[in-house]
Amino acid sequence: MDEELKCPVCGQFYFEERDDYDLCPVCGWFNDGFQKEYPDKLGCNHRTLIEHREQWKNGTLPDYIYDLIEQNKNRLPSE
Repeated sequence: MDEELKCPVCGQFYFEERDDYDLCPVCGWFNDGFQKEYPDKLGCNHRTLIEHREQWKNGTLPDYIYDLIEQNKNRLPSE
């Protein structure tokens, strides 16, 4: 798989295209190329990439992100 398509937060999901603003169903990150290039800047995710990684690792994301993850879990690849 193309490492450029791997989610920069969880590393467990591969997006279909680069910078397509798709949602990662594992961690709730929107695929924002600007934020991937500038991880300390705000973009469509309303938090920096650095902040989202930390919040995901600590289980402290906002509730609406967990709702998005739940709504999109059917998009996870089956093993």
